[in-house]
Amino acid sequence: MNELPFDEIEKDAKNIANRILRCDAHPRGSILNPVSFNEFSEGSTEVFIEFSSQLYRLSRTRLGKLILIKATNGAVSQIPQQISAEQSGD
Repeated sequence: MNELPFDEIEKDAKNIANRILRCDAHPRGSILNPVSFNEFSEGSTEVFIEFSSQLYRLSRTRLGKLILIKATNGAVSQIPQQISAEQSGD
């Protein structure tokens, strides 16, 4: 009987575990069914999140890191300008 090398057995076990764990039976956004940043942000590099009446900005950097910062009043005041610029096509 031929035995598989340990590395291949371990790789197969990880693949099986990933298929079992990452399935739609778990709530979307849970650790077992995560949402990708691209899906969450709909292709944008940043997302504004409201939490406990505070506004936060989650950004993806050029190096692929995520940064979460509390949005300042200046950032919030720019939102209407950004919306009107998008609507006018500027």
